[in-house]
Amino acid sequence: MEEYPRREHFRYFSAMPVPTFGITARVDVTGLVRFCRERRCSFYMRAVNKLRAGEHAHNESPVDDNPRFCWGRYEEDHRGRLMLPFTLNANHALMDGVHAGAFYRRLQEELDKV
Repeated sequence: MEEYPRREHFRYFSAMPVPTFGITARVDVTGLVRFCRERRCSFYMRAVNKLRAGEHAHNESPVDDNPRFCWGRYEEDHRGRLMLPFTLNANHALMDGVHAGAFYRRLQEELDKV
């Protein structure tokens, strides 16, 4: 732990009864929805595959370091894109907003590959 670059953050947030935070961002799933409709495949299963590709490595830790994901219903925005509200809940002792932002960027990059 002494070598962990975020050790002070870890100690601070680990002392909290619930050291989690959540952030919701809208991700563009237009290409994925189109892909699934054309191939008559499950949007849910394809989305899970893209989510797994967007995951980042976790530090080994005795605390609950499993992020939780939740998504809602995609809707068309004013530009005709299908946007999906996607929530990440994570342990603040292990990650900050910059890490969440990197996750969302990587997830969107994976979705854009479709």
